[in-house]
Amino acid sequence: MAGSKLVPDTAHPQGDVALREDWKKLKERLEEMVIAWGNYRPLCLIYRIINAVSNAY
Repeated sequence: MAGSKLVPDTAHPQGDVALREDWKKLKERLEEMVIAWGNYRPLCLIYRIINAVSNAY
């Protein structure tokens, strides 16, 4: 199709903002859980992954 444009899934004006807010909420919840559970290794690993992904946005 000549002249057609590909539009990313996040083309909606609130798409990126909503995604960032979801990551922020998840990160905050995990921070609370890490504090409550101390140094529980699997939880700390999940927190680090979520933190790295959220920082990429």
